[in-house]
Amino acid sequence: MELTDEQIQKMLERYKKTLHVKKEKYHTIDKYDDEYMSKNRERSKRYYEMNKDKHRQYYETNKERSRLMSRLYYYKKRDALDQFMIKYPEQYKQLQIMGKIDS
Repeated sequence: MELTDEQIQKMLERYKKTLHVKKEKYHTIDKYDDEYMSKNRERSKRYYEMNKDKHRQYYETNKERSRLMSRLYYYKKRDALDQFMIKYPEQYKQLQIMGKIDS
């Protein structure tokens, strides 16, 4: 099934309009409905309970990266990247390889 550019544009516009309508409905009606919010919270709790291991595993696999980024943001915030480079040269190189710091 081959779609023309006009059909694709029409589908995209319809999708954007649907998203806008849903967002407006949430911010005007759903957000203030106690029943909706309680169901939403319950669904979120269930999802959290069912996926605790996924979150734990993701954190374990990305622990080193998270620490690196946290340290980088700390030194960037204080405008002290030169101190970071002197104090942690291996981590500085690792961040360069990751593309987070320009050479």
